[in-house]
Amino acid sequence: MGYLKIYSYNDKITVEEEGVRDIRYFSAMDYEIDDTMVYLRCHYHEFGKEYKVLFADLQKEDGSVVSDIPLYLSGLAKIKIDATIQSSTSPLVIANASNIVSETTISVATAIDDRTITVVDPTDAAIGQLASLYSVADNRVYFSRILAINGSVLTIDTPLDFAFPIGSVLSYAITDMSVDGSTTPVIFGFRNPTETDIAFSVDVTRMIVTFQTTSAGDYNEFGNIASLTNGLVCRKVNGTYQNIFNVKSNRELDNLMYDFKFISASGSAPDGMSGRFTFEKLGSVVRVGKGEDLQFIVQDDLTGITKLEILLEGAGVTD
Repeated sequence: MGYLKIYSYNDKITVEEEGVRDIRYFSAMDYEIDDTMVYLRCHYHEFGKEYKVLFADLQKEDGSVVSDIPLYLSGLAKIKIDATIQSSTSPLVIANASNIVSETTISVATAIDDRTITVVDPTDAAIGQLASLYSVADNRVYFSRILAINGSVLTIDTPLDFAFPIGSVLSYAITDMSVDGSTTPVIFGFRNPTETDIAFSVDVTRMIVTFQTTSAGDYNEFGNIASLTNGLVCRKVNGTYQNIFNVKSNRELDNLMYDFKFISASGSAPDGMSGRFTFEKLGSVVRVGKGEDLQFIVQDDLTGITKLEILLEGAGVTD
């Protein structure tokens, strides 16, 4: 038993243990104190860890000894935790990473359960596009696919779940990443309106990657095309840039994901591949707030792939 440093870092309970190389991060903590010893139980989802430490060995981040142990630990225990832990009723958010074609506004207020949206400019609308509708004043966003276009009236596949007022911003976007980014990189984002953004924050917990191909892919290919030169990049943008990963082949996707699999054609169905990557398995989520984004950068020519999409899943932050 040696010293134990425990402190707050980026809204996480952070623990450094003497003799252990890795720093651990937790979302919740409870503790007991007896005459000479502190017993700590730290939690992050299904992962938990117990510690025991002498009063004299409990330290702050700078290595100084904790003087008022009950007060110090109670302060740490009150750290807010991420949305998935804090509430099982946090609003769920599921949306494709997309590249915005253009934006317009709506000219007629909507009602709940409407299946049409009337827009000011339908010029860039296309059947199958992702249509995202934002109301800044109401802090609401809605996602759907365009089924039909009749003048300035768009028919959508999902009934509206909010009465959006006139002037709400609607974006037209593509979700298929099988584009040519070899000369000019093409950026797909989870949260990427150019005109406006709402205050609502989302903790992204998982992404699902799906390929549709004209032939079965090999392990050393990307989908069913040659291994990429520059790679598909995932990064977090929040005023600064943080690269998360770069993948160039199915092998690298398999290394990254937990269940990447090849799907063989059956009958008239196409070949494909799919996999899921859960950020929480790394001990964290990707929080995306107003003006921030989780982006995917296509830096190669992916037009040889029939379709490539990334679906992102998460929960709204209610703390």
